[in-house]
Amino acid sequence: MKKRLASFTLIFAMLVIFASPAALAASSLSFDGNKSGGEFTSITTLILNINQRYTTVYDADFTGFSVTLGGKSVSTRPIYLSGTFDTYTNSTTIYLPLNNTLTEKGIYTFNITFKGIKLTTTVAIGPDKVPTGSDFSQLRCSTDDLETNIAGLVAHFNGRCARPSIPLFTDFKAEKDGSPIQVSYYVSTMDPVLTSNSTLVSIIFTTPITDRGTYKFSIKFDGVERSVSMRLGGEDPIDEVEEVAVLPPLLPLDLSTADGWAHDHIESAHSKRFLPPEIQGAYTANVTRKEFVYLAMSWLNYVTEMSNEQLVAQYATFPNRTFNDTSDPIILAAGKLDITAGNPDGSFGANTTFNRQQAAMMLTKVLIILGDNTDNAPNFGFADIDTADSWARNAINYVGSYDIMTGKTGGRFAPHDTFTRQESIIVFNKMG
Repeated sequence: MKKRLASFTLIFAMLVIFASPAALAASSLSFDGNKSGGEFTSITTLILNINQRYTTVYDADFTGFSVTLGGKSVSTRPIYLSGTFDTYTNSTTIYLPLNNTLTEKGIYTFNITFKGIKLTTTVAIGPDKVPTGSDFSQLRCSTDDLETNIAGLVAHFNGRCARPSIPLFTDFKAEKDGSPIQVSYYVSTMDPVLTSNSTLVSIIFTTPITDRGTYKFSIKFDGVERSVSMRLGGEDPIDEVEEVAVLPPLLPLDLSTADGWAHDHIESAHSKRFLPPEIQGAYTANVTRKEFVYLAMSWLNYVTEMSNEQLVAQYATFPNRTFNDTSDPIILAAGKLDITAGNPDGSFGANTTFNRQQAAMMLTKVLIILGDNTDNAPNFGFADIDTADSWARNAINYVGSYDIMTGKTGGRFAPHDTFTRQESIIVFNKMG
C-alpha cells in the first residue's frame, strides 16, 4: 500500500473544498491486497482516487456500497470511520479498509457511490482474469444434433478468464443464405468452461435453427467482433466453412515434479486441453476432492464437447443438490450430476485428501453419465477387496476389469491408500 502522507479520522472531518460533478466523474476506484506469484491472494482495502484536492470528507459522503463474487453478494463493508486518505497537489486518495479480508478465489466487483457519483472496479483473486475484447479469440457454432440443428454459439476466450460480463456481448447478427434473419438468444449465466488456457462461454438460441441453408453469425464482445459461418442440411449436414481464429497455443508444462512414468500421460492430457491449472504441478502430491472433481468435469467437457451448464441440463440426477461449505459452480455441477454426493453432514470438503476407493467410485459415476452400465461388475480378484467399504467394491471391480485403475504389489487394490495428482491424470487420460 502507498505511504500515507496524511491521516484523518473521517467521522471528525469537515469538507473544505467542493468538487464539481465532472471532476468526480473522472475519479476512479481501485484496491489493495496481497500477491503471490503475480496473482492476488487477498483483497484488504478499497482505494478511491479523486481528481480534486480534499483535506476532509464525511463518512456520509459514501453510499451504495456493494460487493459481488461471481454474481453473488459478499458480506463485507468498508470501515468508513477509520479510513485514511492522502492529499496531493490536485488530487486525493482515500483508503477504505474492509472489515474482513477477502480470500476466496474468483472475480469480485465493487461498487460505491461518493457524493452521488457511482464508481466501480473489478479484481480477481486467483488465476482467473477479467476478460477484455482482446481475449475474444474465436466464435464457433454448437449443435444438439449434427444432422438437424444449430443450437447456439460458443465464444472462445484466450486464457483462463472469469465469467465475461453479459452486457459486453453486443451487436449480434444472423444471416441465412446472405439475407439477415432474426434469431433470439441469451448468454449463459453459468460460469464458463475453464480449460488449461482458454475459456468457453455458451450463447444459446432460444429456438434451435432447423431450416437448411448456409448461416453466418457474428457478435461483439467489448467492441471486438468475431463471426462464423455454418451449413445446415444438404450432402454435408453441419459443416463449418469459416473460422476467424484458432485456439491459443498450449502453455508449457513443468514436469519436474512428476515421476518419469507419468510424463506421457500428463503431456497427453495437456494436449487434449482437459488438464485444469489447479492440478498442474506437485504431481506426486495427494489429490484433494476439489482437484479430482475439477479434473473429472474438465475431462467431461473434453469428451462430450459440452459446457457444465449443458451437462447439468441433460444429465443431472440431483438438480437441487448443494453443499453447505462451498458455492463453487464446478463442484455444484458435479454434485447435480451425482459425480459426488459430499459428506453425510452436507459438506463437500474441498481440501480433504482422496483415497483410491473414492476415486474408483467417482470414476464409475463419470462413466455412467456417458452411458456405461457399471452395475454388477464381475469380481476382478483383488486380494484385499474385502477391506474396501461395501459401497465401493463394485466400483473397484469395474475399474479393475477395464484397466482404468491398476492394482498394487501382491494383487492388492489398497482401497484406503491416498491417490496422487499424477495417478488421477493417468486414469482420465486412459479413458479417452
